[in-house]
Amino acid sequence: MIAFARLIGGGPCLNKQCLPWRINLLEPTFLGPAWAREPDGSWKLPEHTLGWQIARWSAEFLKAEDCGPWKFTREQLRFVLWWYAVDDNGRFIYRKGVLQRLKG
Repeated sequence: MIAFARLIGGGPCLNKQCLPWRINLLEPTFLGPAWAREPDGSWKLPEHTLGWQIARWSAEFLKAEDCGPWKFTREQLRFVLWWYAVDDNGRFIYRKGVLQRLKG
């Protein structure tokens, strides 16, 4: 079976050959605005979003496993900010979305 990522400067990586040190050479693939960066390297965030209100509500009303306030990871927060992004007329920009991770 061939892995879905390719080694930098090389061909496909066979599972038996994907040793930990070689896995670090695999080039990740990022799609979507939650992974976009500004020229200075900072994360690009939507100009208008309801996401900050969602994050504030979540911290106030949702509880984490330790019963403390819910805290988004940075990636989760960026996803929420973009998911609730609105245009100049207040309409949602995105109607469909997927945050997909590999299981393993």
